Amino acid sequence: MKKILILFCFALVFGQNGALEFAEILELAKRNNPKILSEKAKTKAAAEHIRALGVLPEPQLSAGYFIEPKEFRLGLMQKLPWFGKLSNQKKIAVLQHEQSILKFWKTELELEQSIFSTIFELRFLDEKIQILEDNLALILQIEHVVQTAYSTGKSHHSDVIRIAIEREKLQNEIQKATDEQSVKWFDFELLIGEKISEIPKQIPRITTNGTLENNPTHRIAEIEKSIAELQTKLTNLAFFPDVALGADWIFTDGGENPILAKIGLNLPIHFRKNIAQKKKALQIEENKTAEIFANWDKLKSLEKRLENKISDTTNDKTLVAETLIPLAKEHLHVAEIGFLAGEISFSDYLDAQKTIFDLQLNLSKSQRDLNISQSKLAELFGSGESKKSKFQMGEKK
Repeated sequence: MKKILILFCFALVFGQNGALEFAEILELAKRNNPKILSEKAKTKAAAEHIRALGVLPEPQLSAGYFIEPKEFRLGLMQKLPWFGKLSNQKKIAVLQHEQSILKFWKTELELEQSIFSTIFELRFLDEKIQILEDNLALILQIEHVVQTAYSTGKSHHSDVIRIAIEREKLQNEIQKATDEQSVKWFDFELLIGEKISEIPKQIPRITTNGTLENNPTHRIAEIEKSIAELQTKLTNLAFFPDVALGADWIFTDGGENPILAKIGLNLPIHFRKNIAQKKKALQIEENKTAEIFANWDKLKSLEKRLENKISDTTNDKTLVAETLIPLAKEHLHVAEIGFLAGEISFSDYLDAQKTIFDLQLNLSKSQRDLNISQSKLAELFGSGESKKSKFQMGEKK
């Protein structure tokens, strides 16, 4: 039993050092990210605001005492807003709650896309460093051959200098890539809110088959227009009076205690103020309508750019992987034979080697750009891993 307990404690302490799944990393980020926590608090506040609206105002209790003749009066008044005022206020609060849920969801999607992009950047930097180190190892081998050839008079001093330049450049590129990787890793841990040992090995398949109608920014703009329409209705209702009903209980020394029924009206006589508020509401409604069209045009433009980027990057990746790299390898093989036979210069042979190195980096960059563009398109369509959060938030309320 003691051994089992020791093993269990060991697993708790050291088990977190392994690679986390993407879903676990996303959950950690949602739990720690300040923007997520802020939007979640706003959503809960908006839900509580609904409960505060749609009910009658607090009744007013009054009391008075007449010195001569001795008389005591106790009164109660209840204000009744004009028909539609309370219901429209509550409708606005419900829409504001729905809007806060969409903003929360939008923040989740943005966080998810940032995590995706950072992971793809870190993967690219890993591949880049590996390609650079492999190329450096090959350059060091070639440098040894060139120095040997130079010592026997079979190579020129310029070849020794050229290979030394390439070596120094590669070592500098490796250092720069390593520094960049360190910064990216720091950014990644800031996103997650915790230190982790490595990025997840498996990434969920990115879904990009959604539609712009599901975009949270577009849906938030539609809700803002609906709120503006209800605000306009409320300004129309401001021209109608609110009614107050009540009664006074009068206590006298004579034993007779009459009851006085009362009714009151607030008179909306400040027409200029009400008209100005109505004009303002209509302008806001018009503005929100224009914003929907403007946002839609921006979203369509972004969708087109991302789709073109995905198409172009896919074509570039296919061209490099299936055509250019095989041709470059064949070219390198021919150049190596020619260099050994003394038919081509060392510079030509080195250029052939550098061509393969550049193409390998381009292939890795294309894969990174393709993945990032797909994740941005998924965010645009609202089809990321966080796509159900808006419904979960609503179901809890």
